[in-house]
Order: sequence, then C-alpha cells, then structure tokens
Amino acid sequence: MPRREKEKSYAIRGALVCLGGIIGPILIAVAFTLPIEAGAAREHTQLMTALPDAHSAGTGATALVSGRISNQTPLLRGDFVAYRRQQVRGTYRLGTETVTIDSGTQPLTIETDAGPVRIVNNDYRFEDAHVEWAAAEAVDTPHTLTEAMIKIRGFQRSTPVVAVGRVEQAGEVVSVKAEFIVAGPRDAYLKRLGDASQSRVGTVLLIAAIGVLLLLYAVWEGRRIYRD
Repeated sequence: MPRREKEKSYAIRGALVCLGGIIGPILIAVAFTLPIEAGAAREHTQLMTALPDAHSAGTGATALVSGRISNQTPLLRGDFVAYRRQQVRGTYRLGTETVTIDSGTQPLTIETDAGPVRIVNNDYRFEDAHVEWAAAEAVDTPHTLTEAMIKIRGFQRSTPVVAVGRVEQAGEVVSVKAEFIVAGPRDAYLKRLGDASQSRVGTVLLIAAIGVLLLLYAVWEGRRIYRD
C-alpha cells in the first residue's frame, strides 16, 4: 500500500477508535442512568397518587389541586399568567444549552370540580423533574441574524394544571401555599408520571450493548494500530 494511502487509513482508523472510546462509555453511562431516573419517577408517582384533594384535606396537610386556571387571573406576559422564557444558546460543534432568561409567577385561582382553590404564594416552582411541565408554548422573540429564537412556556387562562402544596385554609374557601405547579389535569399528569416511571428494559439493554460493542471495537482496533 502506498505511503499516503497507508497514512490516510491510519488516520481514519484512529478517528474511529477515538469515537468508539468516547461514545461507548457515554452510552453505557446513559444505560445506567435511565433506570435511576425511572425509579425516581416511580417514587414521585406513588407520592402524588396518595395525596388528598385540597377540599378534603385539613389545614396544614399537603394536598393536590387539579383544575383550570381562572379566567380572572391577571396576565403577566402576553397570554401567560405564569411563565418561563428560554433560549437555546451555543453552537452545533461546541454544544448547546437551554438558558432561562426570566420567569414570572403570581398568586392565582384554580377552578376545580369541588370549587375554587386560591394559590396564595408566588414562590412556587414549575415541576420539570419527571414530565413535561408546561401547558402552553409560544414564540416570544423570533430568530434574528445574531440571536436565536426566544420561547415562552408556561400557563395561560383556562389551561389545566396540577398544584401541590400545604393547605393554609380549609372549609368552603380553600387556600393553598403551592410547592409546585405542572400541566394537568390530575389523571393526565399521573399517567405521564406512570409512563416515565416504567423502566424501558429493551431500550436500556440496546443502548448498553451498543456502548459495549463500541468500547470493545476501540480497544481491539487500537491494539491493531499499535502493533502495526
């Protein structure tokens, strides 16, 4: 084989070895992470399923509120009554990340089948640990020549939500200090949690197998290049 072609062959083989040595361990790590995330989602599902409704819980108890945001709730930005503005930054080569530019929350009323529930605080969080948290999404600022699109995500009037928090006042008028709010309604939220909690064994095994094969290839081919 001519010298130039041989050098080109070594370069290609070396690049493949590097890719296998990098991507293989990453896939193996992902395969180990998926069951851990599924287990956390399963525990969260069990906790949410056991929570009482806010109208049946006593003062001081942690309860779940499922309903729609009142049409009387003031708008904070555009059509949103609670939101998070985000932009994807970075480059394809160097990697990208989603950056939160700002967010807005406020006390609001949730209309439930048993009556209205007042969320009295504005320091609740958006629950995005296990499932998609936002009920609505819109383009806040379109792409420009120098800036990426900014999206606004969150909750609008009449959108279904689930809130979890401590009951501040029980009885005919119910008020709750919320820990978090997430897209609902309750049954849909619990179903999404249940789906997230199911460990996809086939997917985990496939990812792990590909990772191991890539790693083995990198070791085997690397030794061949070293011997040559």
